[in-house]
Amino acid sequence: MTMDFRERHVVVSGGTGALGRAVVDLLTAAGAHCHVPYRREAEASAQRPRRNGGCTAL
Repeated sequence: MTMDFRERHVVVSGGTGALGRAVVDLLTAAGAHCHVPYRREAEASAQRPRRNGGCTAL
């Protein structure tokens, strides 16, 4: 099965956890731009290296 999320924006709640990160990786690989909400700055810092790959920490 091929997922095509090009030109799509997806909010992934829980995207800072282990399973959520895997989901974000799959969605960005399928072309999506993921938005990941966080509570602590450390969680956002973990997302920063991935921003260029189609992920934004909110």
